[in-house]
Amino acid sequence: MRYIPLLLILFIAGGCMNIDYVGKKFHPTDGAVKVFASRNEIPENTYTIIGRFTVTAKLKTHAYEVEEEILKRAAEYGGDAIFLTGAKIARHGIYEHPDEEFGSAIPNSSTPSAREKELFGRQKAVPSTNVWAERQVFSYLLYKKSSDVNRLLGL
Repeated sequence: MRYIPLLLILFIAGGCMNIDYVGKKFHPTDGAVKVFASRNEIPENTYTIIGRFTVTAKLKTHAYEVEEEILKRAAEYGGDAIFLTGAKIARHGIYEHPDEEFGSAIPNSSTPSAREKELFGRQKAVPSTNVWAERQVFSYLLYKKSSDVNRLLGL
């Protein structure tokens, strides 16, 4: 019973962000996880990509909140560094139309001939609505020091 309020808080807070991870997991990182701002900052042959995070967050979620959560997860998965590869606003939703008769197959750009009117009937617009919501999507790469990866994988 004591844990129900805690679970409720976690459930509400968890609704703001969805984090998917694909990749390898190692023992948690002891130190701080580095954040690279550009690919030029990543030293050559020093780090190996071990995974990819995809974060879906509600619109207007601050990027620092997302990065803070990614840094926690990166340390849990044994990563030494992260790099933001992309951020965008994505639309998701449905296409709806009322149950009405569809219009003719004659393209709207041309004037139908008498024969086309006879075959297809008169043109009628199909009423429709696009309904969507927007969300933010962030993509991060997770890096581990190459020497550690080779040692842990026995390479």
